[in-house]
Amino acid sequence: MVMSAPDGPLSSKIAGQIEVDFAKCDCCGLTEECTLSYIETIRERYQGKWICGLCAEAVKDEILRCQKLISPDEAMARHFNFCNKFRSSGPPEDPTVRLITAMRQILRKSLESPKSLRSMPSSPLKNRGDGNMKGMGLTRSESCIPSLSLVDSPVLCDLGEAALYCESWRFTVETNDAGIWTQVLARCVGYVKEYMTGDKYLADSKAVADDFLAYAKTVELSGDEKDAWIFDIG
Repeated sequence: MVMSAPDGPLSSKIAGQIEVDFAKCDCCGLTEECTLSYIETIRERYQGKWICGLCAEAVKDEILRCQKLISPDEAMARHFNFCNKFRSSGPPEDPTVRLITAMRQILRKSLESPKSLRSMPSSPLKNRGDGNMKGMGLTRSESCIPSLSLVDSPVLCDLGEAALYCESWRFTVETNDAGIWTQVLARCVGYVKEYMTGDKYLADSKAVADDFLAYAKTVELSGDEKDAWIFDIG
């Protein structure tokens, strides 16, 4: 596929044509349109495999969450196996139960994510210990305060250190540590929207939301941590 350069006085200084191609992620199967040079760069980085941005972040998170030091290759293999298992599971018999289960896994995964120490929100990360990262989670930083103040959706339930906000029938997850949650957000948004906006649930979206709220109220968060999760509208 060929994309023409934009017209204008500077067009003579820009290459007349930019070669792009479609690349399919070897992990999740997501297809992206990228320049050939970028595709080649990513394949060199991952031993000839094309890994999308979401899976690349998931691989980084796999390294952080592991209680012992693992190589990028091992982290990529674990994520690859996870994606294969998910794709081979087939369509869910009950999408509502599947949705709630997926959100349960996301919340549990967040509790297992490594905690890093920051002296200031913009300061470098300092990991605890010497490679053993047990008992770690997301930390609250000053940067989460503005995002909390901007939320104006009605609070449907209070989960102690966490809060659940909802308006209508679509959910998005936000957190004070976007680096860890980026891949979780992007990976689950499409899944959630698929069922929450489908014909079957469009007419009964409140029931789906109620099911999720019922589960959310059962989540137990550590009382000595200062973690925060916001479930808001996307």
